[in-house]
Amino acid sequence: MLQIRIFPYRLVIGEDLREFKREVNGIDLVPVNINKLYLWTDRGAARHAKILDTDEAWNVYEELEENLNVI
Repeated sequence: MLQIRIFPYRLVIGEDLREFKREVNGIDLVPVNINKLYLWTDRGAARHAKILDTDEAWNVYEELEENLNVI
């Protein structure tokens, strides 16, 4: 079974990717012709968005920070 660790993202390749594609088969989530897939956590995606250095990216990051402990 695919295990996602608590990191900003996980690169899924090889057998893990083949297994992931089988598990999500039929919902058009993952194209069949890809050979790698990045899965981002909410926090990782927000941190990555900060690199864009736009007001919108910072707003998303700040909202995520405020709500992390609520969930």
